[in-house]
Amino acid sequence: MTGRVTNRTIAQTSLNGLQSLAAQNQKVKQEMSSGKAISKPSDDVVGTNNALQFRSDIKTNEQYVRSAQNGASWLAVQDGTLQSVSSRMGRLKELAVLGANTGANNQTALDAIAIEVEGIKDDIFGLSNTTYLGRPVFGASTDGSVAFTKSTTGTPPVTTYAYQGGAAEVTRRVAPNTDVQVSTAGTEVFGSGTDNLFAKLDTFVAALKSGDSAKIQQANTDIDDGSKLVRASLANVGSRAQQIDRLSDLATDRAGDLKNSLTTVEDIDIAEKSIEFNMANVAYQASLAVTAKAIQPTLVDFLR
Repeated sequence: MTGRVTNRTIAQTSLNGLQSLAAQNQKVKQEMSSGKAISKPSDDVVGTNNALQFRSDIKTNEQYVRSAQNGASWLAVQDGTLQSVSSRMGRLKELAVLGANTGANNQTALDAIAIEVEGIKDDIFGLSNTTYLGRPVFGASTDGSVAFTKSTTGTPPVTTYAYQGGAAEVTRRVAPNTDVQVSTAGTEVFGSGTDNLFAKLDTFVAALKSGDSAKIQQANTDIDDGSKLVRASLANVGSRAQQIDRLSDLATDRAGDLKNSLTTVEDIDIAEKSIEFNMANVAYQASLAVTAKAIQPTLVDFLR
């Protein structure tokens, strides 16, 4: 038995078709206006999930880049400071050799050398407390403002030097599961306990002022040992700086890859959408024309 098809049925079916085409047309317009293929999760559930994951990965990667930049700055300050210390150690070596030349020096000459050595020692002590963003770069995890302190007591006065740095290393996470140490403990550079570089230089100055040739000769060895610590620290800092640079470059490259992946999921192809819009518009206009012809006048129209 054939079902009855009324004008109302035809009209409703045509209207539904027109509304579907209009909705499709509007969707393409919205996508072209926003430049995004996804305006709400229901547009593409899988795409939405991927986009959220990509955005999360981008944020994490950006943090790696910031951490790498901060770590690189810490190490750059240390490198520059150690270069300055190394230069002064070189001058101290020259003075130690000069002071050990007993045949060419009188006490006046030794006193002059002592004045210069003391000045260089003060310079190095100041460099040992170099800070970055308010924190001493040779203080490791210390919350204080200096890595080393000095105090003078007694008669005759005796100056002692104490390391105030923390016990823990300072690190920066610059890649997944990869932390790089950005701190250098002052004891690694200047020695520890009462046997630090500053105390040894004080002994050297006293030996020069008293003309103690044996202790002046010992200063040569002490300065050589101190120079070795500085060079080792420079090499260590340089190695870690190179590691951070490599990982920073990788993070920067990954940032580009992640953004491209997000663009692939979210963004539309303008040329493709322009064609789709034109086709949808033609289909809609054609549907309007066909619907106008398909819906016949009703009995009421004839009675009029």
